[in-house]
Amino acid sequence: MKYLLDVIAAGGGSALVVFLMFRAFGEKIMNSQFDRLVERYKFKLNLEFDRISKLNQKEFEVLPVIWNKIVLLRSSLLFYLDQNKVIYHDLNTFSDEVLIKFLNEIPIEDYMKEQIRYSTDKNEMYKKVIETEGIEVVKNSFGEFDQYFKINKIFFNQKLLEILSEIHKFYFDSIGIFINLPTEKEIRLAFRKDVDNRSKEYLDKASLLIKNRLRFVDED
Repeated sequence: MKYLLDVIAAGGGSALVVFLMFRAFGEKIMNSQFDRLVERYKFKLNLEFDRISKLNQKEFEVLPVIWNKIVLLRSSLLFYLDQNKVIYHDLNTFSDEVLIKFLNEIPIEDYMKEQIRYSTDKNEMYKKVIETEGIEVVKNSFGEFDQYFKINKIFFNQKLLEILSEIHKFYFDSIGIFINLPTEKEIRLAFRKDVDNRSKEYLDKASLLIKNRLRFVDED
């Protein structure tokens, strides 16, 4: 500061004017630059908050759908692995309303429901459908899960992605076995029991993680 005063004293009035102008405009320039930096930071911060908000919203939309597809895939595979599906009622005696309700509660394609619904012998058509069309239904269920999982996997956190990837591999392998599974009752029953137990474990793990994410609670 003493150095500046000496310079001003030596330079006279003109030096004082220059100094005062520099001080006045310098402060304005520095304040202006600081304001621009603050605005730039706020803009970047808002963009980041907006990005996070959109990701959370997308995750909130995707998780219930992927959960539903896993549950449907599991029920489809277990349903068609069960060769002892017994009809406790005569489907031919059902009213159309009751029959539709019954068919909507089992994992079969819509065209199969129509085949049973309009068949002259609904009991026989039901047996034919579940014995001959099962593989196709299970493959379609897996295909829907597979496509949705691959499209939306970027929205899953690491823990959830890992368990969903394990579930994907489990069903891919299980369906491959199902397609070539021998017809012996004991073998099919043993395989179904194994699928039931393992898929239930995966379902429980996925359920916990999905519930935590939907509540925005971090998993331990």
